[in-house]
Amino acid sequence: MCSWKITLVPNSRHAFTRKQKEEQGRYTSRDHTSRSKQALIRQLHSLLLVIVTKGILTIVSRLEWSAATPRNREALSSPAQRVIIHHTALANYTNQKQCMDHLLSIQRLHMKDRDFDDIGYNFLVGADGTVYEGRGWGVVGAHTKGYNHDSLGIAFMGNFNNDAPSKEAISSVKQLLHSGVFQGFLQSQFDLFGHKDLGNTECPGKKLYTALPQLRTTR
Repeated sequence: MCSWKITLVPNSRHAFTRKQKEEQGRYTSRDHTSRSKQALIRQLHSLLLVIVTKGILTIVSRLEWSAATPRNREALSSPAQRVIIHHTALANYTNQKQCMDHLLSIQRLHMKDRDFDDIGYNFLVGADGTVYEGRGWGVVGAHTKGYNHDSLGIAFMGNFNNDAPSKEAISSVKQLLHSGVFQGFLQSQFDLFGHKDLGNTECPGKKLYTALPQLRTTR
């Protein structure tokens, strides 16, 4: 059996910005083309990292689960510094059709009853390891009061006060975090919290909270 290892190195913090190069009269179309190629390479490396070292990550898009159009979208001002883990505290489904119906119910609850602009989480994950796009990358969520503007909110679908999260769900979230780092949406030295660390709540449930160290090993 062949084992592959891919090591990715983030761009230097000291690289010239376009504005700096323009001011120095040294910005060229070749620089722009090179930067575009580098961005594409980073995305491909992120995908290869997932496929080769972790397995294929399945992400169901908003279009696929028929998400309603958000009333407003606010972009994060920089890559997320925190990852905050939640549970939906509702039924735990493994069938994708059931999960997608469940997502629509959560979105309606958040938008109509809580007056959110959209479903509150950036991503959700089912017990079979399928990841569902909520607000997605680089978007301010509505999941943890006071901490939404520098964080990524991920919800495990189900109630984990008594049930432990599946290995598939844990593995998929680790892959998602790897992808976020190498696409530049998540700081490489991010902090990971359970919702209860930052608010007066039992979320994400005792069994999932106990499993959080498994996600911290992604760094």
